Amino acid sequence: MATPVQVINISAFANLLGRLPHVLKVFALQNGCSISVWTVVDSFDRKVRNQIYAVERDLFSDFPKIEFDFNVIEGDETTTIPEAKLIYSTV
Repeated sequence: MATPVQVINISAFANLLGRLPHVLKVFALQNGCSISVWTVVDSFDRKVRNQIYAVERDLFSDFPKIEFDFNVIEGDETTTIPEAKLIYSTV
């Protein structure tokens, strides 16, 4: 039987975040039924963050059995999250 996390298409939700303006990279780290996600943006403007938060809220609703830990950070093409996997990049 599949766990809730196995049902998620990681690249599909990365693309949801990645299609938003100012998103440079998306990293993810899965631990059991929880997923930590880091969205790297080149602008920490409130409008940019609000667009990302709207997608994150949808993911919470679409996958209620998964514990998401979302993080939005300002960065550039050199930004990395050492423990996480790069799942989307525009650079």
